[in-house]
Amino acid sequence: CERWETLRTCLTNLVCCIPRGGDGEKFQEPPDEAVRTCAPRLVELVELARPRLLVTVGKLAMDWLDPTWTKGVRLRREVQQVGIVHPAAVLRANEAVKGMMQRRAIVTLASSARGLE
Repeated sequence: CERWETLRTCLTNLVCCIPRGGDGEKFQEPPDEAVRTCAPRLVELVELARPRLLVTVGKLAMDWLDPTWTKGVRLRREVQQVGIVHPAAVLRANEAVKGMMQRRAIVTLASSARGLE
C-alpha cells in the first residue's frame, strides 16, 4: 500500500471554467480575476489531495503558484513544486525543438519523482 501512496495523483486547472469575453470568445489565458475567483477551490483541492509534489504545467500556473509572487495563490501548506512546459506550447513550437521540450519535461518529472523516494 505504501507504494500506491506515492503514486496518488490529482489533476486540475487554475480555473474551473472556460472564461469567455463579452463576445463569447474564449480567452487565450484566463484573466487575473478568474484565477482569483477560483483560488479558494484550488487551495481546497490541494488540501484534500495532500500532494508531495505539485507539478505546474505552463508559465501561467508556475507564476500563480510561485510562493514568492505577491499576487499569487497562497496554499495553506508548503508543497514541493516543479514546473514543466505546457503541452500546447510544445504543439506550437518549431519542429526542431519539440523533441527537446518533451524530453526536458520528462527528465524534470522523473528527477522530481526520484527526489520523493
